[in-house]
Order: sequence, then structure tokens, then C-alpha cells
Amino acid sequence: MKDWYDVKNGILRRIYFVNKPFYKKLGKKAVFFKPIRVYGKKYISLGENVRFGEYARIEALDSRRGQKFNPEIVIGSGTTFEQYAHITCASKLYIGKNCTFTSRVMVTTISHKYDNVNQTILNNDLETSDVIIGNNCFFGMDTKVFPGVTIGDNVIVGANAIVMNDLPSYTVCVGIPARPIKKYNFELKVWEKYAS
Repeated sequence: MKDWYDVKNGILRRIYFVNKPFYKKLGKKAVFFKPIRVYGKKYISLGENVRFGEYARIEALDSRRGQKFNPEIVIGSGTTFEQYAHITCASKLYIGKNCTFTSRVMVTTISHKYDNVNQTILNNDLETSDVIIGNNCFFGMDTKVFPGVTIGDNVIVGANAIVMNDLPSYTVCVGIPARPIKKYNFELKVWEKYAS
């Protein structure tokens, strides 16, 4: 009788080979828990052991109402997203290795213009700005990451934070908008109050 792990690995291998042709790059042991919605797979590159929890929505948008875009989503190996992750991209979105995104986290490179007040916001054009996230970052529940942001390595972002500005490496960041409150001191090997 087959061991459970052999059965599980066999299922993962089949899922991998069925999905691989549709993605720009699909690393081994990438796992998607259903239900999930993925648009624009040909613009998405996933490293090994990337995982998306249930009800994730991932969108790489190449056109909308006559606008053309060049989306690229790159997610490093070992990065995981828990339930209800929402990723929208119409430019460049780079996420490093071994990041953890807890439930209901949103990351987007897209915002809606609102210049034409005679139309609804959704009928205005989109504008885009790249997002770059380093390695080993942690995002608490309900965190939102907005366009044009660069986040360094080993950044901890607290629950409910809204990231609208760049965040430096080795910091703990909280708030609306998110700001650093602690930074790791490598000489003393402790987290210290952040001096802005």
C-alpha cells in the first residue's frame, strides 16, 4: 500500500506538469488551494514551494478599456500566501524568497485615476507603479501594499497596516500609513526603537 506522502507527492507532480505550460515559470511544489482565480498566467513566474491558500485572486492585467500594459509578477521560492490573498499587477511586481503573507493581504501595482469627475472612478483610466518586496518579509493580517513601494529585506509589517511609502530593511513597521518603529541593531543583536 502506498504511503500518504507518496500519494501526496504524486498528486503535486501531476498538478505541476498540468499547470507548468500556462505560466511563464512555475517552480516545483508550487501549491494552490482551491478555490483560486488566476488571470494572465503567462506573465507570472513562481519559485519552488510557493503556496497560495484558499480564495486567492491573482491578476496580471495586460489591457483594460484600450489601455495596454506589460505586467510581470515574480515571486521567489518559499513565499507563502494564506487565505484571501489579492494580487493585482499591470506593471512589475517582484516579491523575494521566504516571505509570509497572512490572511487577507492585498498587494497591487494599480490605482484608479479620478481626474474625470464626470465618470465613475472605475471608468477612469488606470495608472501603475512597480512594487518591489525583499526576502524574508512578514505581513500581518489585512495588510495592504500600494503601488510604487519598495520594501527591504527582513521587514515585519504589522496587522492592518497600509504600506504607501518605502520601508527599510530589518525594521518592524506598523500603522496607517505604515512606518518603522523598530530596527535591528546587528552590533548589539537586539531590536531597538527606530530613530527617524
